[in-house]
This record gives sequence, C-alpha cells and structure tokens, in this order.
Amino acid sequence: MKVSLLLSGPGRDPVGLHAPAPVTALPRRRTPGPLAVAAFLSALVAGAAGFGLTAFEAERARAVRLDAAENQAEALLSDLRDAETGQRGFLLTGRESYLQPYEEAVRGLNGRLAGLVRLGEAEAALARPAAELARLIPAKLEELARTIALRRAGDAEAALALVETDKGKSLMDAARAEAATLRTAAASLRAERDAAARRWVWGASVATLALLSGGLGLGLRLRRLRRRALNARVLAETANARLAAIVASTSDAIISFAAEDGRILTWNDGAEALFGYTAAEAVNGPVGLLVPPDLPDGDPTGVFRRALGGARVHEHETTRLTKEGNRIPVTVTAARMQASDGGVLGVSAIFRDLRPRREAEAALVRSEAMLRIALDTIPQMVWSTRPDGYHDFYNRRWYEFTGTVPEETEGEGWNPQFHPEDQEGAQSRWRHSLATGEPYEIEYRLRAADGTYRWTLGRALPVRDPATGEITRWYGTCTEIEDLVAARAALAEALEVKEALLAEVNHRVKNSLQLVSSLLSLQTNKARDPALRTALGEARARIGVVARLHQRLYQGGTHGSVDLAGFLQEMCTDTLTALDPEERVRLEFEETRQGGSGAAPLTPIDEAVPLALIGSELVTNAVKYAFPVGRGGTLWVRVRDAREEDGGITLEVEDDGVGLPEGFDPSRSAGVGMRVVATLVRQLRARLAVGEGASGRGAAFGVFVPGRHGQEGRKDDRH
Repeated sequence: MKVSLLLSGPGRDPVGLHAPAPVTALPRRRTPGPLAVAAFLSALVAGAAGFGLTAFEAERARAVRLDAAENQAEALLSDLRDAETGQRGFLLTGRESYLQPYEEAVRGLNGRLAGLVRLGEAEAALARPAAELARLIPAKLEELARTIALRRAGDAEAALALVETDKGKSLMDAARAEAATLRTAAASLRAERDAAARRWVWGASVATLALLSGGLGLGLRLRRLRRRALNARVLAETANARLAAIVASTSDAIISFAAEDGRILTWNDGAEALFGYTAAEAVNGPVGLLVPPDLPDGDPTGVFRRALGGARVHEHETTRLTKEGNRIPVTVTAARMQASDGGVLGVSAIFRDLRPRREAEAALVRSEAMLRIALDTIPQMVWSTRPDGYHDFYNRRWYEFTGTVPEETEGEGWNPQFHPEDQEGAQSRWRHSLATGEPYEIEYRLRAADGTYRWTLGRALPVRDPATGEITRWYGTCTEIEDLVAARAALAEALEVKEALLAEVNHRVKNSLQLVSSLLSLQTNKARDPALRTALGEARARIGVVARLHQRLYQGGTHGSVDLAGFLQEMCTDTLTALDPEERVRLEFEETRQGGSGAAPLTPIDEAVPLALIGSELVTNAVKYAFPVGRGGTLWVRVRDAREEDGGITLEVEDDGVGLPEGFDPSRSAGVGMRVVATLVRQLRARLAVGEGASGRGAAFGVFVPGRHGQEGRKDDRH
C-alpha cells in the first residue's frame, strides 16, 4: 500500500481522505478508590495488561491483515472487470479510447497482486487462494492482451474467436472462486479470533473476580472502558483500511495537502499513473509540484487557498504538469479536511484527467462537421424538425434552391414557400403526420430562387426513442420532380391518343369483318352444294363472333381487353336462339371471377378472341349433337378463375344430352369444329379436358388457360 490515510497530531484523531466522519477518541476518566487497593491492583493488572496488550496488538494486526486481504481481493476483481470492459469496448469498436479502463487496471494490478501475496505469506490460511489469484490474474491479463493485439492488427475475427473459446471466462470464473475462498478463509479466521478473544476475556474476568472480589465494581468498570476503547479502535482501523483500499483502487488521482505549508501528505496509485511521480517522490513535496510555473500557487483561482478557507471546489478545469514536464488538462475537486476537535488538517483533492473527454468532444465535433458536409453536398434538400414539427434545420441545397436565408424558413416559415394552392394541403398532411406518427409524403409546387414554382416531392420519417417509442425528431427531404411531372403529363396525353387510335382500329376491323361476313352470306346463297353451304355458314358464324367482339371493344372503350363472361353469355344466348328456335335447350351461365373494385374482370384481346371462338364451337356442337330432334335438356357455360398459383381462366361447357361416342378423342375428331377448338387451345397454350357431365350424363369440356407466368413456363418446357 503506497498511501497512508492516517494523519495524527496533538489533539487530533485519525482521519482519512473524504472519510465519512472522523473517529472520536473516548475521553479517559480516573476511577476513584482507596490507595491501597489501587496499588495492589496495579501490581496484578500490570502483568495481565502486558499479556493482554501483546495479544491485542497481535490480533489487531491480524484483523488489519485479514481486512486488507479481503479489500485487495475485491480491488483486484474490480480492476480485472474494468480491464475486461475496456477490452470488450475496443473489440467491438476498434477505438483506442475504450482501452483507458484496461490500461489503468493493468498499471495497478501488479502492485496489488504483490501486496496480496505478502498478506497470504503472513496468514497461512490465505496463502493458497492468494497464490492462485497471483497465477490466474496474469493469465487473464495475457488473454486480454492477446485479443487486443489481434484487434489492433486488424484481425477482428481472430480476436472474437479467441474470446469465444471461453478461456477468458474460465479464468475470470476461477478468479472469482478463489476470491470467494479467500473471503471464506478470512471470515473463518476472524471467527476463530473472536472466539479466542471471548475466551480470553471471560478467563480474565473470572480470574479478576477471584483475585479482586473486594474490587469488583472497579474491575467491571475498567473492563467496560477497555472493551469500548478496543471496539472503537478496531472500527476506526477497519474503516481506514477499507477507505485506503478504495483510494488505492480508484483511477482518479487523490492527493492530500498539509494545512500549514501545503506539502503533499498522501499520494495514491491513480496520482502516480496520472502524473508519473511515485509516492516516495511526491510525498512531502511542495504544493506547487504539479503547478506549471506560469500559474501562481495553485493557479489563478487559488484552488488550494479556496478549499483551505472552507469553500468546496467542484470539477474546476485547469492545467497540471507531469513528471516529464508535459501539461495535461485536469479537473480538480477539493475540500478541507477537519479533525474531530475542529482543527484543520489540510486539503484533500481529486484530480481527473480531461484528455479522454476532450478527445471525445473533438471527435463529436469532427463527426458533426462531416455530417454537415455530407448533408450540404448531396443534391437533395434535407430538413429536420423537433417532435412538435418546428423546423430548425435545412441543408445548403434548400437555401440555394429557395433563395431564402435561415431566419425566413425556421418554425412555420416553410409553408409560404409552397404554391398558394398547395399550402393548405401540405400543412394538413404535415399536421396529420405529427398527430399520428405516420410517414409524411406529398407532392407540391415549391417556389425556387428565380420566383418560379417547381413540382417537388416532400417526404419525412420520424425517429423514435428505442426505450419509450416517443418521437424525438423528424427528418425529411424535398426532391425536385418537375421533369417527372412533365413526363407524366406527356404520358397521359400519349395514352389518350393511343385510346383514340385503338377505338378507330376496332371500329374499322369490325366493319371489315362485317363486310367479309356479308360476302360469305352472298356466296352461301349462291352455293348449290349442301356441304359447301354448311361450311360457308360456319365460317360466317365464326367471323361474326370475332366481329361482334371488336364491336364490343369499340363500344366499351376498353380497346385492349373485354368483359369475356358478358360477351360469352350474350353470344351463347344468340347461338341458342339461332340454332334452337323451339327452345328445347335451356342455358345456365355462371361466372365466378374476381374483378378489382367491384367491376367485371377484363380479359386481354389475345385471349378473349380464341376463347370466344372455342365457346361458340362447343355450344354449337352441343346443340347440334347432344340434343337430337325431339330431345331437350340443359346447357351449362361457366367462366371462372383457374385454380393455379399463377392465375388464369377456366371455360367449361357441359350438357346433359346423349353424351360422347365411346372412345371419343378430340385430337382425332374429323369435325371441323373440334379441329378449330384443338387449334385454338394450342394457340393459347391451354389444356383441354373432356369427360362426362357432373350428373353422370352428357358431356363436359373444360379449357384451362394459364396466367402469363404459366404460359412462359409452358413455352420453356417445349424448348
């Protein structure tokens, strides 16, 4: 231990640096009694007192050693934890400033380890745990040093891998266990000492009562006074020992100065680490040992004189000299030390190194400067507000674009920069985001420096406190989108032109197909061959289906897609009317497709035309072949979404007629209608399913058209 915290003087009690309270010595009182009894007792007590004082001094020294050993063990573990904390911070960040606790702990550990080993040598029961701690702690420090060296070398992964081996954890756990063993041994020795002390006291009491039966009162009084003094002294020494351990283990420099001449009285390990002087070099040195020559007697504010006068100096910033002559910034906290009798002993001062804090402040300033440069360099306008929406920051781009100065747009000054027609909408949307915490996004016209208004996209997001979830700031941007708005307007105009052109194309295609249908009708009337007349009539019907579809596109205004279900229902109704004037067949039409916003779903024209022709052929075949003359029934036509993950359409035509011929294969059918169906199914890359109706009668045809992704997959499969 380099620091002695006991200051003695005439009429003064022992006192420690910043001790909770000075220990007051008990006043001595004379015990009245006959002179003969006093002389006789003096002879008897002299021998017992000599023996008792010798035993007491031995036990007192032993108690101090046990307390010191426990305190040293706790201080070692505390320093080791500080070293490990610094190591972890450095491994995670790579910043040297995090190693300050580690370096301070390493500087103090060796001296404390040596002191603990000496205490273990003095107490046999403490020798083994003290020796184990002396072995484990250097091993732990070596493990910490290896990880730090790897991290400094840039090999963070190797450093973390070394940590993950748990060797350091095992060493730390073993050190804690040995410290606990040391405390248990010390407690056991203390209990034995107390038991021995009790036995000695009771033995002495019995002997005293036997020998001094006539002086019982005086003996009891002396015993009480002695026990009180013993307890007071042990308590004072224990408190001072603990305080000394605290002072020795702190990283701050703690120094005390004498009142009469300012010489240095005490000097802890933190002072040695900060200023470079050992205790032997500094103790009894002058008050100006650490003061730069250009600062008179403790610096211009007179820290020593102010504290000696009774003023408390708290974290006063000043400059001090190290042993090497270097100036270092420090904070000084100083207070006057007083004895129990009111006398002034001197001044105790705590010096704390300001360099880490100033380095951190400088790093923060540099970081803020870099952020400011980045924000002023980017082409976007960036702004920030307080949680209540008060604008208190804009980057340089904002002022360049708007031509304003900082005072004009702070607070609510930003809103007048918008076009008058956009101000209310922007303000309302901003108030909504402030009230709900929802992201802010709106397009408005922002006044530029030249006085023109340019379309801008405003966006902002809140930043929340991770602990409470409350909004701490809003950060936003303004992005000029004048070209994008112009492009959108041009695109809308182009789409209008396209719609007009498509309407004209559909109209002309419909007229052309009607002309072809009329020509086929004339040719049919002139044909004499029944088979030719039938083929021409079927061709005319197919052309009519396509012509009606284009008419629907022209009239509906959706030139690239059509309501397929509506068209098929209309077509099937007209086909039955033409082929079944007796109304023998009843039509049931079902649609189970999902359209957006409640509207009928639309089908692209390149799918709608083949599906319409397939539906026309299947309905025509059903009326012609499923229901011979004199037979009636029901014909179901269904349009629904396909049950495939990529979407698509399913068209089903089912009847309860006579059914299909045995062994019917649509791919080998000689009928023109089925060949047309098969060709269109291949064109759509669809699947055709043929079977019995759901009731077990009639026939059922299903065409499954995959969605766009499914069609691409089928095309790839063919390759």
